[in-house]
Amino acid sequence: MAAHFQLACRAMRMLVLSISFASGVLPVFARQGSVPADSLPAQLNQYMTACNAAGLFNGSVLISVEGKTLLAKGYGYSNIASGTLNTASTRYPVYSITKSMTAVLVMQLIEKKLLSPEDRLSRFYPSLPAADSITIGHLLSHTSGLYPYNNDYTMPTASEEAMIRFLSGRRPGFRPGSQWQYSNTGYYLLGFIIEKLTGLPYSKALDAGIFRPLKMKESGLDFRGLKSARKATGYRFLYPGSGKEARLYPQEELRSSGGVWSTVGDLLKFHEGMQTHRIISAAGTRMAYTVNHNSYGYGWFNETVNGKQIVSHSGGAAGFRSLLVRLPESNTCIVLLANAENFDLTVIKEGILQLLSGKRFQFPYSITVDSARLHTIAGTYQLEPGRSLYVTRVHQRLVAQISGQQSVLLLADSSGRFNVAGLDGHLTFTGALPGTCDTVILYRKGRRHVGIKTNAGWGIAGSALPGGWTGPDVPMLPVKGKHGIWTATNIPLQDGVIKFRFNSDWTLNYGAAPGGKELEENGTDIQVKAGRYTIFFDLETGESPMFRMEKE
Repeated sequence: MAAHFQLACRAMRMLVLSISFASGVLPVFARQGSVPADSLPAQLNQYMTACNAAGLFNGSVLISVEGKTLLAKGYGYSNIASGTLNTASTRYPVYSITKSMTAVLVMQLIEKKLLSPEDRLSRFYPSLPAADSITIGHLLSHTSGLYPYNNDYTMPTASEEAMIRFLSGRRPGFRPGSQWQYSNTGYYLLGFIIEKLTGLPYSKALDAGIFRPLKMKESGLDFRGLKSARKATGYRFLYPGSGKEARLYPQEELRSSGGVWSTVGDLLKFHEGMQTHRIISAAGTRMAYTVNHNSYGYGWFNETVNGKQIVSHSGGAAGFRSLLVRLPESNTCIVLLANAENFDLTVIKEGILQLLSGKRFQFPYSITVDSARLHTIAGTYQLEPGRSLYVTRVHQRLVAQISGQQSVLLLADSSGRFNVAGLDGHLTFTGALPGTCDTVILYRKGRRHVGIKTNAGWGIAGSALPGGWTGPDVPMLPVKGKHGIWTATNIPLQDGVIKFRFNSDWTLNYGAAPGGKELEENGTDIQVKAGRYTIFFDLETGESPMFRMEKE
């Protein structure tokens, strides 16, 4: 199983599950005394170096306190193939941090009396369902109930007209203002509204309202079209010794919801502009930070930790992760920009905050584990019905993923345990006989979860099958003598669609890539015509998985 599953390691959206790798604490990093103030920059650098060496971070970081920059540096590779290293001036797409900037432009319009948070969407789009009930404030705070488009290709994004036609046929999913649902849709519309009221394209409005006033000369739109030697390459995953390049979204998919690229230094300038009220007033800033639902205001998450206000926004999509954290009271700014999808920047942030609060702890590390031991551990473990733990060998490390959750790197220690940064617990692997492994034990917050290794494989799901989407997957068998080629013979199909998935679990699935000739993880449905087929699913091609259908 490890040989073919290794080809598909990647990060997915995090789901909240009863057995979860996510916890927001740092058990791997046990506190050990305090950090002298004069050694803080060195300690921060050592911490980030350790995170990079452990496989937990690859990118650029900036940390500033009370107007003084303590650290501004790159870690790891900007491009693996060329050997280019990340620096403090490497450029990254910041994705949804763009929303904070779009919100600033809207607040500027509000302060100029050109717009109000209470203005109805019907002022601009009278054809949209419930437009008289949806306000600008609802769009800013993700409480509009509009169809929540999140870069899943379900809504046309080529133009404003195409989006409005699509949305005109869909009523809000809930009463505006009653619930919170993260969605790019509202921020697309805010971008179009900015254009209508300023008379400028969104890019020009962004330049006039934020970039030029703050001298943010290392920021812009359309990262995919950017020509620059300092442009980071984005990866689906980056583990020690292994990486897979990502396919980036076109600008039309991102727009005013996630289209900005920048550097850690320019995002510090954005922080300083907010801190000194240079781009919106103190009153406008308070309005932006006021929570509506789910700790979200107008373009910012706002929470209180240990009595301190923290405002922040993260970003994450194809190839990159970003995080901007601001503590207004102490004029503290933390910027983390990573060029791979598998990094949990929240865990890194927590370590930085501990150091800034004067606490010392053991930095992350992982010892080398014998190759034979890694091979023995790799496999699929059933934790409970419908929930599995997938453990994959990636070079000399192990990656684990619970059904529906983000994949995480396992950190081995000298006791034989495997830790996860951010997990209050650990994993152990045992076998009934020496040199074997058939059981995993996950210790989590004082509870013990046991998983038994199972023989899992690939199957075919879809509406084209006799049982449809709700029926059982058609099992596929490995082709003899091949590592990563699977087949199913004489399969009756009707007109419809199919996808390939592992262990009858959507955690790992393949569909059509753009263009239809190759496959990609979480790709679109594959259209098929009625008939009987022998179907081949080929993972041996590595970077470009393929499938083939032969009609009987």
